[in-house]
Amino acid sequence: MSRRSTPRFQHVLLALVGLFFSLATASTSQAAGIRVTTPWDLYGWHAVDEEYFQALGWEPLPGTDPGEDVLRFSCTGLPPGLILNPATGEISGAPTRAGLYDVSSRVTLGRLVSPVVTRRFAVVSPHLPLPGVHETVLQIEGSHRLGGFISINVLINGTYSGYFQVGGRRIPFGGVLRRRAETQTSISAPFFIPWEPETGAMMRVAFVADVFNLGLERVNDQGQPEGGTVTSLELMHPAFGYYPPCPHTGRHSVGLRVESGRLGVVSGHGFGGLTISPDYRQNFVGQTPEGRGITASSWTRLTDDQEHLHFYVYGSDGSVSITGGEAVVPAGPFEDQGILAWTRLPQPGRLYPDGIEAVTMSFLTSRTSPARIAQAFPRTEDQTLELRDDFGGWTSYIPFRFSSRYTPILEPQDPNLLRLRLDTYLPTGFFSGQFTLRDPNPNNSLLTITRLIHFRGTLLPDHDLALGYFLIPQLPDPDTTMATTPITSGSVRLGKGGKK
Repeated sequence: MSRRSTPRFQHVLLALVGLFFSLATASTSQAAGIRVTTPWDLYGWHAVDEEYFQALGWEPLPGTDPGEDVLRFSCTGLPPGLILNPATGEISGAPTRAGLYDVSSRVTLGRLVSPVVTRRFAVVSPHLPLPGVHETVLQIEGSHRLGGFISINVLINGTYSGYFQVGGRRIPFGGVLRRRAETQTSISAPFFIPWEPETGAMMRVAFVADVFNLGLERVNDQGQPEGGTVTSLELMHPAFGYYPPCPHTGRHSVGLRVESGRLGVVSGHGFGGLTISPDYRQNFVGQTPEGRGITASSWTRLTDDQEHLHFYVYGSDGSVSITGGEAVVPAGPFEDQGILAWTRLPQPGRLYPDGIEAVTMSFLTSRTSPARIAQAFPRTEDQTLELRDDFGGWTSYIPFRFSSRYTPILEPQDPNLLRLRLDTYLPTGFFSGQFTLRDPNPNNSLLTITRLIHFRGTLLPDHDLALGYFLIPQLPDPDTTMATTPITSGSVRLGKGGKK
């Protein structure tokens, strides 16, 4: 038998192949022609046994003519007690069992078929908080000098786990929120948290919650609320709904601009880097204005405008802490993106031995790249570097222009300020430098004192600004020498044109 195909068979085969590709192309275009929308596209939840009425929706994609064909909606995975009207998309009823439900929805319009959309819908008990991670900070105040941070993950059944951090101490906790008799609230078993870290005093507390609130309250010996709310927590990472792709993933440069120092002698600024991951978690690594390393980590959440992220800031190593009620990324129409407090406990030495009491810092962020730096700090425009030492009572303004490598050798105008150098690492915006101060010795006018000072900081192109600090040993007086004088933090600021 011959293996050669006949012309007629070849024509049939070509026709079948053409039909296959035609159907495949039509199917692809139809699937992309419309999309279904759900009531749970963001954070959908509802209380158990309460009447529910919402509706699926749909919309044509650009370039699609929907015509007048019949709409049909479909859903799988609805909670018990809810039903779908496939003709209208209306979902009604009263959910009968608490839980997390992955609901898949689709709409068809004639031959147009939308992709399936799956969203997690929460049916919650009214006496329990919404499931997910709740967080907050304890502000620096009174005997609680280092502030604190609370993170708690609540499951749909009221089981919870988390940790309480005060200073460098992290205390894990866990348990179950149980309904309080004849109320729509729940309470945890009491536990103790350190309240006066310096004295070791503890406070008996418990979590008290309903579907809208979760707070930490003082409780008495019987475990009942008494003495008021210690703090309220915010749901930062819900266990339901849908997270759109995080709009601000990646690295952001951070400036911590000091607004009020300790008796006017803390004038330097902190800085660092903030990394936001696709799952909306932020991690900060930086330095305080006295050169102490600090880290902070927490969940971020989209603001109501869906364009910014907000989060709580707390970082501490047991003697230094930064605390912020809320920070926002990225920079918006207003320059400040949050207010933080910086505190350090007393410690021996020359660098603020009496400690630092709740210095106010503005939280600023910026995307940083060589292109952004070139746009914010053009090489063709004059820049000004400001060096300021409030304790020593001097300020120098040095005009300059950046070189092609953004590593200029600067020419100071102050005759006592010599050999000034600035080096910039363009991928991150970090800069470092040094200068030499030569001053008459206050204790002997025939001698001079030379001090080599190193500084560091970061460029913030989105704010047309750079912030940093230097540590400087002060000149001696009749009771001190250069080996015993105080060391203080000075300010480094850089910007276009005149004084910034």
